[in-house]
Amino acid sequence: AGDPVHSWINPTSIVAGVLAVAAVAYLAAVYLVWDARRLGDGEMADYFRRRAIVAAGVVGVIGVVGIFVLRADARYLFDGLASRALALVILSVLCGIGALVLLVRHAARGGRLLAILAVASIILSWGVAQWPYILPTSLTFSAAAAPTGTLTALVVVVVLALLIVAPGFVLLYVLDQKGLLPEEGVDEESAIDRPAV
Repeated sequence: AGDPVHSWINPTSIVAGVLAVAAVAYLAAVYLVWDARRLGDGEMADYFRRRAIVAAGVVGVIGVVGIFVLRADARYLFDGLASRALALVILSVLCGIGALVLLVRHAARGGRLLAILAVASIILSWGVAQWPYILPTSLTFSAAAAPTGTLTALVVVVVLALLIVAPGFVLLYVLDQKGLLPEEGVDEESAIDRPAV
């Protein structure tokens, strides 16, 4: 058993948590740039574009700091990132730079896909780097796995949930992106005429 405090609060955990928050903020800003452009709001698109550029810089700085933290605190993970997962790390860096260039140049297409690929490939590289361990050098994925019956039931439930829920989400997303959903909210005129309660 690991230390109950140091197992959770250590340099690697802190850097990974901060990196995760920064990466999500970056992706959110990139998505909002695209949505603002789609809605024809140039001012908001520029606002979120600036935020995405700053967030990309923050993610880059945290990533560089993370290299040194992993080298000192989680050597197995560092070695995995520098060997088995190196191609994914390089892909993440190249996609991140490409997305940043497109954001700086006000490019209308491609930035969102490159941003997704940058974040997804760094997440995948982390998993590849620590494989076959879920807790590096102490607990493997196979040792931590639930019994076969439980895993089978879980897979069946997930597949059924995807078959039932995913089509509705896809339809909702497509309708929203094409502007085919009705506007929501209270009509200003009817709100003025309505008596106060």
